[in-house]
Amino acid sequence: YDPNRLSEDEALTRGDLDRLSADVPIVLRHVSGHASLVNSAVLRIAGIFDATPDPAGGRIGRGADGRPDGWLLERAQEALRKFAPKEDVGTMATAVLRACERLAGMGIGTVADMMTGYYDLRRELRAYALAARRGCPVRLRLYLQWSAVFGPKARRGWEEELAGVDPSRCRVAGIKVFADGALGARTAAIRGAYLGGAVPPSGWSGVLTYRPARMREMVRRAHEAGWSVAIHAIGDHALDLAMHALRETGEPSRHRIEHAMIADEGQIAELSRLGCHVCVQPEFLADFSEAYARSLGPERMAKLNPLGSMHRAGVRLCLGSDRPICNGDPVEYVRLATHRPPGFDPDEGLDPAAAFAGATRGAAAALGDDDLGSLEPGCWADLLTGPAP
Repeated sequence: YDPNRLSEDEALTRGDLDRLSADVPIVLRHVSGHASLVNSAVLRIAGIFDATPDPAGGRIGRGADGRPDGWLLERAQEALRKFAPKEDVGTMATAVLRACERLAGMGIGTVADMMTGYYDLRRELRAYALAARRGCPVRLRLYLQWSAVFGPKARRGWEEELAGVDPSRCRVAGIKVFADGALGARTAAIRGAYLGGAVPPSGWSGVLTYRPARMREMVRRAHEAGWSVAIHAIGDHALDLAMHALRETGEPSRHRIEHAMIADEGQIAELSRLGCHVCVQPEFLADFSEAYARSLGPERMAKLNPLGSMHRAGVRLCLGSDRPICNGDPVEYVRLATHRPPGFDPDEGLDPAAAFAGATRGAAAALGDDDLGSLEPGCWADLLTGPAP
């Protein structure tokens, strides 16, 4: 569901969902994945009432009367996990295979699941292992949710779920940590204010998933355990915090930052100094331009995804899709990296060679795969056949 494509009069509310049913739980997931609109039945079952405080790292949307309006933002959505269907491992593995067959048809040889373990780490790993054993046509790289590995409810022994699986076909590549939310949901942590809002006393707007000191501790713990860490940071305030966390590891080049959609000249220079991988999704600009215009206004929107400046500064770029948020066709996102959509600064595009490198060598390097992403002796050769032009 994308309310940014609708006028205020057309956008759905908790009341609209209640008119469909106030007793059957109804959840509409925001297209960004960072918010959900729910009806009263969900709020009641989740234990969210008028006096319920916002959870750490999340926000309960409220109307002018102060009552919950049905919007659950960021970690407030964790109350919805109990509504998620509990599919059996075989069904999950079949779904993985079907999705990967479509990706292989796009010419994709390796994919990364950046949120493995959100629902049940061991069952998800079991499904990926089964898909790999059944001949999954693409290589699988998994980034595990920090809490699933290090959190208080983490279960030991998850590594055994991938025992016997060829690591070239399926392996854990790192740990995922969220710093903030998304621009379309106005939960990305940005300097200043969103369009139409006032600058808060803190000087920034949005939602931080964790307190800065807590996030630095999470990154340090994963780093010391030997993992590569991927930090989701869309807003420029979140980017500052992510860079600080990576700097403190002493080995920032081992790690990666996801998105980095808002970055000024000084931040881009710092990304280059750190040497971390920066993974950007060019399709966002085409798919969510309405949301960015409403959230930021045309001037700030024009500078989103400053790939050109990053490339000129020597930042280690990786291009990807964030599928299923976007379609994920590499031909399309390479094209959008070179030819930015209307409303976005064309000087921040890449030349074709740099865009292609970001989608191949850069993406492989960010995953820690030295034998992928280039055509040279010792690397895997993935061949894609198609009709003659």
